[in-house]
Amino acid sequence: QIVRNGAHVFTLLNGLAGYNGVMVNAPHYLVIFANAHVDQYKAVGYVTEWLVLNLTKNNIGSCWIDTNKNEVQIKNVLEFQTTDDVIGLLALGYTSKEVRLSNIFDTLKTGSVSALSSIGYPHVDIGYASEPVSGRVSIQDLVYLNAWNNKLSIEELELRGLADVFFYMRLAPSWGNQQPWRFILDKGQIVLTVLKEYGALDRHVAGIDAGIAMLYFETAMHSAGFPGSWEWSEAKNIIQIPDDYFVAGVYTY
Repeated sequence: QIVRNGAHVFTLLNGLAGYNGVMVNAPHYLVIFANAHVDQYKAVGYVTEWLVLNLTKNNIGSCWIDTNKNEVQIKNVLEFQTTDDVIGLLALGYTSKEVRLSNIFDTLKTGSVSALSSIGYPHVDIGYASEPVSGRVSIQDLVYLNAWNNKLSIEELELRGLADVFFYMRLAPSWGNQQPWRFILDKGQIVLTVLKEYGALDRHVAGIDAGIAMLYFETAMHSAGFPGSWEWSEAKNIIQIPDDYFVAGVYTY
């Protein structure tokens, strides 16, 4: 539900929501409700990040806002009459000129097809492993072959036609840019695993980040010529993974 009285919402939520309790000031806010279930969290991440991409396409800024585990208080102070839980918050508005978009939105080279071209985004240059991006892990640390921590080289990913895909996943947003996901290639399937808890976060946030990763990955795979889809519900742990990770989905292509 969109709340348009931004100044009032800011006053109510300052100290409850935002990074370390510092609320993001915006003219409008989107309050996202769902049932408290990991599949619902993934759906929220997937759909809301799709909205973020399309807002950016139309020069409208947005920002995820941390609920700081205060979802019940947030629903109460905003006086929403619903049995569903507050799952996420998004600030909406036109950005100031000083705001710089994430690398995944940057125009590094024009005139080429990109994984986000289907929704109108410019090309992101594939300058794979030469430089770190905001301290993010390398592509090789994001994807394994057949077993946990069995890493592939960039050359191996290029031979499989997947290097572009994982370049995008290196840039995909997550809470604090923690990159809590790891992928395992296994017999025509790609298993998405996500860290259950990181920092002060819980499975609520991990589920949202999983959904965000699923959107970017699916978009990149389709652009790279790999039609396929996610198995969302009850994804089986078909590969042994560490206890602090969970299987968020299995992509079959």
